[in-house]
Amino acid sequence: MYWITLKSSGNLPLINEVYTVLAKIFKHKGLIIVKIRTKLLAGTAIALKIAITAGLLVTSSQAGAQSLKKDQKAEINQMIETYINENPQVILDALENYRVQQMEEAEAKANEKAGELMAAIRNNPDQFPVVGNDDGNIIVAEFFDYNCGYCKKAFEGVQEVLDNEDDVKVALIELPILGPSSLLASQWSLAVLKQDKDKYWDFHRELMTFQGQKTEATLTEMAERVGLDVEQLKQDAQSEDVQNEIAANRQFAEDMGVSGTPGFVIESEVIRGYVPYDQMKDIIEAERQKKEG
Repeated sequence: MYWITLKSSGNLPLINEVYTVLAKIFKHKGLIIVKIRTKLLAGTAIALKIAITAGLLVTSSQAGAQSLKKDQKAEINQMIETYINENPQVILDALENYRVQQMEEAEAKANEKAGELMAAIRNNPDQFPVVGNDDGNIIVAEFFDYNCGYCKKAFEGVQEVLDNEDDVKVALIELPILGPSSLLASQWSLAVLKQDKDKYWDFHRELMTFQGQKTEATLTEMAERVGLDVEQLKQDAQSEDVQNEIAANRQFAEDMGVSGTPGFVIESEVIRGYVPYDQMKDIIEAERQKKEG
């Protein structure tokens, strides 16, 4: 027998795709796979060992007792290389199958986490700032960054949802990813909740409509316009609760494959990127129909 070893850093699906390709090559050339072994290496690495033998020359009962000669091993290596060079589409197909599989797995995980997010919003109303109908049957969650231009554009759509969709509540999930000033703005915004929850939306609106650099000075001006205690706000912005909430938001976003802003979850629908109100309205209506059906 001749052993071929495939190694990967914990990437068993890709190994399996390569194995599928090799199996086709061996079958085409009259070789038989007689043994397969999977072995965990250091950390999360994986090795898949495939034992092959010449099916035209050796029976399956003899395979375990005989070994391929050195020149036969070289011939097999050359055969694999030649086959791949002559049939590159086989490798491309394997990689495409792997890509599709990875996307399907990521979407399945995202949908599962979206369900967990919806449950968290329903069961723990204080986990995220919520506006709109507190008893709304439809939940829209938005991941946003105060320095994101498309988030500012999406703010108009969210406002239209609140104005026109009576059975919707919107959970606002701070996701500061665009630098230190984004983080500072989110810290101050979440600190508002510790002082006066009713003023969160007003401060949020100030931040979303503000054009310019967000500094402690500009944030102070906004807080004063809203009627907040600025010194208390500064203190609360640095609290452990606020830091933990931002970290939890980032984890939710990562789990759902939301790597940029804005990102929306409308009940079971995960949307990565900006959507106008008309599109949100259609998705909301579709979710209503699911619940009524």
